[in-house]
Amino acid sequence: MSNIIEFPTWIMEKERELKSLDAHLKLKEKRLEIAEKKIADERIVQRTRTLLAFCVGLLVMGIIVLPLL
Repeated sequence: MSNIIEFPTWIMEKERELKSLDAHLKLKEKRLEIAEKKIADERIVQRTRTLLAFCVGLLVMGIIVLPLL
């Protein structure tokens, strides 16, 4: 009989635990989204720097080699 009395309390307790876990998971998900965006931004910056360095190298090479021809 005591199990029947404790059953609603047990359900409410589990609901609170699930809500807490859900909030925790949402927070982790948001942090992961922010980290993914930061990584994507860093990739774009790295690609831009590489392309810029390549273009500057071509320009310098052209300035050095063209007068010799």
